[in-house]
Amino acid sequence: MAQTQTMPRARPRVYYGWWIVLAGIPPIAYTSAALFYGISAFFNPIVATFGWSRATTSTAFTIQRLVMGATSPFVGILLDRWGPRYVILAGLFLFGLGFMLLGAVQNLWMFYLLFVVIGLGFEAGGIFPINVTVGNWFARRRGLALATLSMGGALGGVLVPLIVWLISTVGWRWALVAIGAGMWAIGIPCALVMRRRPEDHGLTVDGGPVTKGPTASDLPAAKAEPSLSARQVLRTPAFWLFALATGAVQPLTSTLFVHQIPAMVSFGMTPQRAALVITASTLLGLAGRWSGGLLADRVPVRLVVFAACLLIGIAGLVFASLHTVWQSFLYAALYGIGFGLAEPTRTAFMAAYFGRRSLGTVAGLQGAVTSFGGLAGPVFAGWMVDVTDNYRTPFFILSIITLAALPALLVIRAPTGPRRPARTA
Repeated sequence: MAQTQTMPRARPRVYYGWWIVLAGIPPIAYTSAALFYGISAFFNPIVATFGWSRATTSTAFTIQRLVMGATSPFVGILLDRWGPRYVILAGLFLFGLGFMLLGAVQNLWMFYLLFVVIGLGFEAGGIFPINVTVGNWFARRRGLALATLSMGGALGGVLVPLIVWLISTVGWRWALVAIGAGMWAIGIPCALVMRRRPEDHGLTVDGGPVTKGPTASDLPAAKAEPSLSARQVLRTPAFWLFALATGAVQPLTSTLFVHQIPAMVSFGMTPQRAALVITASTLLGLAGRWSGGLLADRVPVRLVVFAACLLIGIAGLVFASLHTVWQSFLYAALYGIGFGLAEPTRTAFMAAYFGRRSLGTVAGLQGAVTSFGGLAGPVFAGWMVDVTDNYRTPFFILSIITLAALPALLVIRAPTGPRRPARTA
């Protein structure tokens, strides 16, 4: 009997993973603009309206971080079990609702409660679940895909002058309502594009050819990828060293997100010029985001993360010393490139060292550990400003903490454990 030849199935002209990358950019841009870069523009107007201290107001952002850290592992488990579509849909719905209701806030307890809603919404619908989804669809091109996706964060920074203009035009309350409604309009259609893994839809990671018989990934020459369970990952030194180092950066970055514009105003800038510095930082960060993704595919990813954290720590020192315009743009370049390098490489690190088997759960656990690093930063800075009327000292202290933890990244080694053939072309 003549041997039948296995014919490859036709693959789509554009790999579906790239549609997921494209759909992930708008919600990341929008949530980053609203919560990371733009929320600082609301800080002074809210303090002026209610007369709360800066430490009291900053506590809301600590609550948000606490919620994100506490829920991150559960979001990761849901991503691995149910897939991203409904998780991200629910998250973006809560995120938009929280912002709209925040525009009607009248007292402190309601202010804090709505940051619980916003934190939960962001953790389920923002950068974390979208990064995990893209990480599951790529292996050989993972760095490139995550770098492309991270451009959304840079676009978020470009929107900050628009947020400042919106606040000055309609007031901070209506600006918050508009941001929340816009999240629903932009984010919900994008969430519908999300899918869990290519294997669930008859595709292979990276868009390689699909066959009914043995595939290229079954050949001995194929590079095996890690395949660790979440429990196995938690037993590795690599996980805890990575979480320690990246968690030490969080107090500085979370404080910059909350206090960046008020601090620059205290240094003598106008809110408009401060917004332009943030925009410059995110535009310069495009180079970091793109190069970070490309480097993650070519050099040990832990070294890329090290470079990112080093630049962020140095940028914090420059920020604490701001006096002139050229210093503000030096800070913008250092922080933008450093933060840009970090964005695509965190997920790339976890996928490269631990595999895709439990990527959502592992990323959620790492997010929980690092989020707690950012809890005290904004409140600490707010308290110090209330007491000393000086933003420089807290930023100097937080920058030193960032730099002190960097050696942990240099001693990380890949864990040993089960591996499986990489299903790539």
